[in-house]
Amino acid sequence: MLAGIHRWDDASSLPDKAALNLADERTADWLTQMRDAGKPYHGWLAVWRHFAAWDGTFLDVGANLGQSIVSFAMFNSRMRIWSFEPNPLCAEALVHAASLVPNEVTVFLCGLAECDAAMTLHVPVVRGAGGVGPSSNASLRRSELDKRHVVDRLLAGRSTRDDLSFVEIPAVIRRPESLPEPDALRLAKIDVEGFERRVLEGLTPLLRRHRPVMTVERNNWPEIAEWMDREGYAAFDYDPGSATLREVPHGKAGGDSVDPMLLPRDCMDRILTEADGLRLAI
Repeated sequence: MLAGIHRWDDASSLPDKAALNLADERTADWLTQMRDAGKPYHGWLAVWRHFAAWDGTFLDVGANLGQSIVSFAMFNSRMRIWSFEPNPLCAEALVHAASLVPNEVTVFLCGLAECDAAMTLHVPVVRGAGGVGPSSNASLRRSELDKRHVVDRLLAGRSTRDDLSFVEIPAVIRRPESLPEPDALRLAKIDVEGFERRVLEGLTPLLRRHRPVMTVERNNWPEIAEWMDREGYAAFDYDPGSATLREVPHGKAGGDSVDPMLLPRDCMDRILTEADGLRLAI
């Protein structure tokens, strides 16, 4: 259920949704079908089943169309969800996602970083694509979208890059300290297509106070590893079959998980005691 939505966008500066192959009705159907099927949009999100009994706040940074709202609620229907998305064209989809879950959802139509700023969100559009848009590969860091593996994934077998174009959308970035502070921040997901380090720097004061468990996308891993060393976090790959965490060797960019889990070293014993069935690999 939607607790509130905070927006800073100027509707007159936004492109038409059709330019992004975005149709609210199609998106709503996709989210509803996901909820009804009880299957998260990525299998690795099943890691949240170990935290089904936790209360507090789940921070969803890079909410896109609300698929992480619906997916998280499959495993934890108790926690408040604070979702951050810099693309204001996703507002209707996020409102619909909130209507599908019992959790209290607050939507912030902004990105997060260490300072307030006006930036450009680069949204890739593939001509003739039949899926739900806008692409979840949208990034505030344009260079991310030129990486070969990203281009290949976007084109999905198409033979020419001429099918790929980009729409630029003005985005508002906020410093988390300028926003209300979530109560009992326990879990967080950061999936922002190369902007992870900026998000982590912005969240650092909050993370030092609350020490949540996080999942963070692997983009530009050396930047994230440097932040973890400074802030006392360790990264782990999650094996859903054995429900175990295996620490990612220092500096290793690869791994088995789509998004590794980050745990604060000073709270690890307590977290593993409170997390249902989750353990470290021997």
